[in-house]
Amino acid sequence: MKQSGGFTISELVLVLAILAGLAAIVVWSLSGMDKQQATRDCRSELRVIKIAVEQYKAEQGSYPVDDAAMAQADVLALSETPNWKVVTEDQSVGPKFLPEGGRCA
Repeated sequence: MKQSGGFTISELVLVLAILAGLAAIVVWSLSGMDKQQATRDCRSELRVIKIAVEQYKAEQGSYPVDDAAMAQADVLALSETPNWKVVTEDQSVGPKFLPEGGRCA
């Protein structure tokens, strides 16, 4: 019997299975990176709004009632922190930072 120099079907299937497994690992790891980036973005926005609240308090003498008050005082544009909202119910306690939407919840 004469042997040819090609690959057998089982060798080709094995190589394809390995490549599919590697592709699945890459896709899974990239989706995890997206979640980590969203977490970093949320933390960064929270830091920005906290700094803006302290700046507002230093300039106005009290905490802002809400984030619209900071926008009116030209301390922070609402578009800078779309995932967070500030609410001050009691000046002695200070503001609460509430997540807005589902990204930072």
